[in-house]
Amino acid sequence: MLSTKIFLPNFTRTEIYENFLVTLLRFLLVFVLLLPLVVSVAPLPDTIFPYLIGKVLFFRITIEVMLVLWILLLFINSKFKPRSSLLFFSLSLFLFISVVSSLFSVDINKSFWSTLDIMQGSIDLFHWFVYFLILISIHHNWNDWIKYFNYQLIIGLIFVFIGLLDVLGLDSVPFILSGIENPVTLGNSSYVAFYLSINFFIAFALLSSSFLADKGEIITTRASKRRASKKLDAPVFDSLFTPRIFWSICLVLTLVLFYFVAIDFHWITFSLGIIAFSGLYLLYGKVNLYRTFAICFLVLVPVLLASLVDFNNQFDSLIAGYQSGGLSYFGHLSVQLSSLLSRPIFGWGPGNFLTAFESNIGTNFSIYFYNGGQMAYNYFVEKIISLGIFGFISILVLWGSIFYSLIRNIQKFDKDRQIFLIVIFGALVSYFFQIIFIEETHVSKLQIFILIAFISYVDLNSNQISLIKRSLKQFNKIFSNYKKLLNSFSIVRYINLSFGISGIIISIFLIFFVNIPIFKGSKNIIKAINPQLDWTTRVDIYSDSINSFPPLANHYRMMFLNQVLADFSTIDQKEFDLIIDFVHDTQIAGIVEDPYDWRIYVASAGIYQYSASYNSSLLLKSSELVDRAEKISPNRIEILQVKALQNFAERNLKEGFKDLVEYIDQDPASLVHLTSLLFVFTDQFQQEIFNGNNFLIEESKAIELISLIAPQTDRTIYLRARHHLMRNEIQLASSLVELHIKSNQFVGNKIIELKAEIDTRLK
Repeated sequence: MLSTKIFLPNFTRTEIYENFLVTLLRFLLVFVLLLPLVVSVAPLPDTIFPYLIGKVLFFRITIEVMLVLWILLLFINSKFKPRSSLLFFSLSLFLFISVVSSLFSVDINKSFWSTLDIMQGSIDLFHWFVYFLILISIHHNWNDWIKYFNYQLIIGLIFVFIGLLDVLGLDSVPFILSGIENPVTLGNSSYVAFYLSINFFIAFALLSSSFLADKGEIITTRASKRRASKKLDAPVFDSLFTPRIFWSICLVLTLVLFYFVAIDFHWITFSLGIIAFSGLYLLYGKVNLYRTFAICFLVLVPVLLASLVDFNNQFDSLIAGYQSGGLSYFGHLSVQLSSLLSRPIFGWGPGNFLTAFESNIGTNFSIYFYNGGQMAYNYFVEKIISLGIFGFISILVLWGSIFYSLIRNIQKFDKDRQIFLIVIFGALVSYFFQIIFIEETHVSKLQIFILIAFISYVDLNSNQISLIKRSLKQFNKIFSNYKKLLNSFSIVRYINLSFGISGIIISIFLIFFVNIPIFKGSKNIIKAINPQLDWTTRVDIYSDSINSFPPLANHYRMMFLNQVLADFSTIDQKEFDLIIDFVHDTQIAGIVEDPYDWRIYVASAGIYQYSASYNSSLLLKSSELVDRAEKISPNRIEILQVKALQNFAERNLKEGFKDLVEYIDQDPASLVHLTSLLFVFTDQFQQEIFNGNNFLIEESKAIELISLIAPQTDRTIYLRARHHLMRNEIQLASSLVELHIKSNQFVGNKIIELKAEIDTRLK
């Protein structure tokens, strides 16, 4: 317990300072609820990933400020320390396993700091844990929580208004980026539906419980103030008329926007939440009228759901290997099983799920991703691969504790609070099924941590004696003598003081040396997108962003490498050495930062291959990078392409062509993506044959493959005609070209020149 008697001046122990800190913390707890509305675009400063970066930095800095204030409050009054509960221990266990998994990770940096386009990792989980601790420390009674839920709904209603304006096509609304369907301020309509569904349950819980509140509690303003002055548990509202109108508006407008953004899956999970709380109320509910409503919900909701949802399509998407929208949720479990078996205990580490997955994918998955497909998310698969078996167990313990802590207390409360808890149970069920197939965002995490903290409060303030309470009582009894001994030497006080000061120092460090540099880098990189910039200026911009916060710099490095590849033809000879030197530094630092990211190897190798015409020694570097990339993910089609080009540049034509043919034989669907390379190899084969080298078999095979995918293009006809000419099959070449010219109104100059050559040889 933090002491109030060590090195602290008397004024810090006054009630004035305590009240000030509590008020400030309550304000910041409400302030952080603005998270869903934060988007880092005008009128706010622009950053890369505007729907993510702004939210993350807003949340983290707010939590870090709150942590400093909370520690100061604990120095003044230790009653604000968090009380132990089952959920406190479950969440602590999950945090501990995540940290241990990070330490044993294949990439510790990624596990701890995550990446710029995800911004999660152990550091993020630490912030959420602190948020949970402050919530349960500051909100001591039921009314505190009711107020907090109402503040959450106010923000949610603003969100809904913005969303409805978006639905109406008002593109001038701030924080809404064009080109995205119904993103509101989250960037994805699926995330919007997720957020709305949980807010719906909260509004419904408040409204339904209000009709069961004891009328004796609805008192006048004067009486309310009198009770408050005596520090009694006064009701939140003097009259429920206005709040009921507000909750009703929230319900209706939330449901309207939900209708526009939700897909079948959201309707299913939303309905599961309604069915869950209806069934639970039917079992434990205390009001017969509400039990009748529960029966109606249990009958009507499945009927309405059947009319809205195509269940056959949903079932097929779960079971089939592929569907039009993406890979099935279970179609790639065999690939992920091999990833789990390679690191079963603590997994690959948080943030390394894709690294694990890509090391084991086959050609079919590679082609799917190459086409822009997205991997279907599965919460439990992601957690068990990232955190291992121990992490998976901690997840099950956490969710089991959430539902257990809520259900065990449902019958212990009065009818108004009981219906509130039962509807919250429905929200948790809906959330649980949504995160199985929809990745959590910072906004959805905000919602679930509020609910977890609330359930922890409910469990702590019930009359039931929990296992945790019994264990703590027994622990205190056994170690009471040791505690007295430690207290006599003030050891505990010094330890707590050390922890408190350390927490303040860490918070200040994170604000000024982590979050602010991340913001500066993400803001600065926007300048590099300007196509009018010269390469010298662009390199300076990338260098500044990379150096702003090195643990998250690999995304900037990949942006630079990809931009060099895309605009290589615009590089002036005078700028070449500068760019190649920066590419070299970028590639080395990027690989050190994330040795399992094959994209850095491929992009760097591609640049070196392009640059070999200026400096042939760069081919040695590209060759090494290609070999290392192939070991990381041997079946990625991008790696095959750069490997084929490497062999082409090194004049290993037969080996490079053999790799292409073997890949196509494994999966014929890859042919469409390898056609351009086949054209390049065919041109070179014909040149080699003309020079007297034996590439007849390879040239014939290449033309055969090209003809399967692009039989009537000018380039294919040209190569096929050259193929016949080299074998003195002049008549066949002539017929092929004549037919092509007759069949097409316009043909290229090469076809016309080839026809003239054929006509000359025929004469």
